[in-house]
Amino acid sequence: MGSVSMITRISDKRKRRYYQILTLLYLGITHQSRLTKIMRLSKAWISELLSNMERDGLIKRINIGSTNIVAISKKGKELIARYHVGWSLESIKLLIRGIMEHLGISFNENKNYDGISFDFEIALRPIKLIKIVEGLTVPRDKEVLENLESILSDNSILEILRYDMLEYTQHFWGYELIGILRNLIDEKGLILTIKDYASSNPNKDILLIIAGSHPDSWPEIMVRFINWLGNITNQMIAIDADKALKRILRHLPRNFKVIFVQELGVEELSSRIKLFVKGRPKAEV
Repeated sequence: MGSVSMITRISDKRKRRYYQILTLLYLGITHQSRLTKIMRLSKAWISELLSNMERDGLIKRINIGSTNIVAISKKGKELIARYHVGWSLESIKLLIRGIMEHLGISFNENKNYDGISFDFEIALRPIKLIKIVEGLTVPRDKEVLENLESILSDNSILEILRYDMLEYTQHFWGYELIGILRNLIDEKGLILTIKDYASSNPNKDILLIIAGSHPDSWPEIMVRFINWLGNITNQMIAIDADKALKRILRHLPRNFKVIFVQELGVEELSSRIKLFVKGRPKAEV
């Protein structure tokens, strides 16, 4: 809440700059000098903005030689997605532990079946397995999406982002651009892997919780951006990923359920987990 209240107190002009910077940083770690070039602002103005944002915990800066690399922080990401619950893997695990204890149901953690590591094994009949994974999370703020639209329509900005991404991927696996593709590819691959396992093990009920957005809710601008990323990195699995995921999700076995949690509050997610635990899930997503 601190970062949100801080944003509302600053001038509209400065607020707009904050969101523009956070939008760019959401796309990937980049040089401070490149932010200056992209935003067409003076070095002094950018430096002041970044200093204030760093003080408020919205960004972090890393010095490599004479170059400052700027990255969005967890708080900065939360600010961009401030109208929605920001679920972390650990917060989902804590919620599940609390639900199991409340229901008086015993469970085991970190169980491996056929090479798949499940976060929870619930000792009921049929056995219930829960896996939690990072997914593709998309911004919901209208201003952020408008900024993203302007970025994708400017070839000079895209070229800078391409250069930054290819140059620094080898140094930063947490690089936001690569992270978007990594989460998306992992998400798609894991759904297919667990789908095959569920089909071969109809005596088990399986729940996959994805800390991200259902492809039905991806804004068109985000789909275009993912396709751009897939093209420049030769990750063909990312091209039209929204359509591929929708097809997969329409044909899940009866004992396999998938929940996307970005749009869910605590009450709704709790209800869905309890429903899975108490009864065999249907193939709806």
